[in-house]
Amino acid sequence: MAVTYNKLWHLLIDRGMKKKDLKEAMEVLSEQQKKVVYYRYFADLTQSKIAEMMGVSQMQVSRLEKSALEKIRGLMKVAEH
Repeated sequence: MAVTYNKLWHLLIDRGMKKKDLKEAMEVLSEQQKKVVYYRYFADLTQSKIAEMMGVSQMQVSRLEKSALEKIRGLMKVAEH
């Protein structure tokens, strides 16, 4: 697996997230957010490469990645309570 995926996964495990929780969190993301998360953390692509593939700007990819991670973190907080 890609190094970035391992970093993401270890961060989530450190915060108590389980694979099942990550799968559920991914379901609430938009299709574009899912693609960005997949390409960044599973395929280990750069934001620039993802932008080229998706036909959007690198800044848009950055925003999509940030909003996706915020959603996942928000769901993690809800799951803790």
